[in-house]
Amino acid sequence: GVIVATVVLVALLPRRRWSLLAVGAGIAVAVLVSGALGPIAARLGPDQNGPVAMLSSRWEVWTAAVGMTIDHPIFGVGVANFVNYYPDYSTDGQGLDHAHNIFLNMIAERGLLGLAAFAFVLMVMFRSLVSALHSAVSTADRTLVAGLIAIFAGYLAHSMLDVSYYDYKILLLFWLLAGGAAFISIQQRDSAVPAIGGIRSAS
Repeated sequence: GVIVATVVLVALLPRRRWSLLAVGAGIAVAVLVSGALGPIAARLGPDQNGPVAMLSSRWEVWTAAVGMTIDHPIFGVGVANFVNYYPDYSTDGQGLDHAHNIFLNMIAERGLLGLAAFAFVLMVMFRSLVSALHSAVSTADRTLVAGLIAIFAGYLAHSMLDVSYYDYKILLLFWLLAGGAAFISIQQRDSAVPAIGGIRSAS
């Protein structure tokens, strides 16, 4: 998620790439100095908690989510009901409260209708942010909008392998940022409307 967000930010702000790389280098040094590199390296290692083992374990979870979707395609199994249905669709028989993939989780619990609604919100949000990015007149506005795009891109990349969306703190922050993105888009759109006779026309 961090890598995706950084790449998006550098792509959207090419004139600031060296500043962004300097900040990234500073974060890397801070991680190294704080001693956090050890746990990160251990998580990326070849042991039972490494990426290959984690990906293998997620495959069964994803398969279970697909199974739930096939049996309950329209409305899903119900919000927060993944944990109750998971034992019926897996071989380990243990409860698991999410599908380790936000889109599979959405379609398994909310069905095609829920996933379509969530995808529509994301599409409108990204389209509005891209429009705001193109119409931004100041460096500060452009940087703010690019930062929001990078945040959501990085979060969705992370959410392909985990579902922090159901943590109420993350959920609150997600929709606060989505609301901020909508406000910025409307503000940028209104500021681009030419004034007629000293009075700005309403859209």
